[in-house]
Amino acid sequence: MLQISDELMNRIEEYPELARCVRDFMENDGCNPDPLYLTDLTVYVRELNVDEPELFGWDEETAEDFYSWGHNSRYAHVLEPMMAMDLEHHIGCIADYLKI
Repeated sequence: MLQISDELMNRIEEYPELARCVRDFMENDGCNPDPLYLTDLTVYVRELNVDEPELFGWDEETAEDFYSWGHNSRYAHVLEPMMAMDLEHHIGCIADYLKI
């Protein structure tokens, strides 16, 4: 099961919707139970209206892969797997962005 540190979870509790999305992402191992839809955490990130590769500090290869997919596919095929591989880093970047 995916996890983040208690310290980071405490940081994001100020944002109940983010905290709910993170808990759901962890409980479902980074997948939406309905594979036709993006996870709630992915939708949350999309709604931030940020440049995801820049926000998360991805390398050039990952950024290029992200940009090469269509609008929804880039989130399903790049963002979700990247968050699942290093959830602590990605949620930390979101927390920093929100200035928690």
